[in-house]
Amino acid sequence: MFKIMLTMFSALITYLIGTSPSGITPLVAPAGPGLPPSEVTYGLTKMNILENIGSGSTCTSVASTLDYDIDFTCRLLNAGVGIKLLTADFSEIFQLTEAGSMLLESHPASLRSAVLMLNEETRDSYRSAVTSSLKSGVSGFKEAFKAEFW
Repeated sequence: MFKIMLTMFSALITYLIGTSPSGITPLVAPAGPGLPPSEVTYGLTKMNILENIGSGSTCTSVASTLDYDIDFTCRLLNAGVGIKLLTADFSEIFQLTEAGSMLLESHPASLRSAVLMLNEETRDSYRSAVTSSLKSGVSGFKEAFKAEFW
């Protein structure tokens, strides 16, 4: 009897370790370029930054071409590297990843319009502050509320 109980208990533990809390084995996402839903994705797309990367560009070059604040543009591009829309080498040349290239208007399977539409529908004041901060270099909070946070 003890062996049967031990076997059943072992089977239960093995089952629980291999499944989610609801008892359903979680699905594994297929390999492919997923687009992270974020303010970074929205900002890079909305402000045409990805369109100006080309085959590779520095953040200073992109900021100068678009007349954006250099520091804020560089931080946004580095955030794009963090969510895998861009890559950067040691000389700080940024290039589009497969996922990043899907946000270009010229891409045959472009998701640019979808990203903009979905983000515009739920836009809050802090979202528009991101786009203003690119041009002015002023914090997003100050752009939106005309006062510093503290």
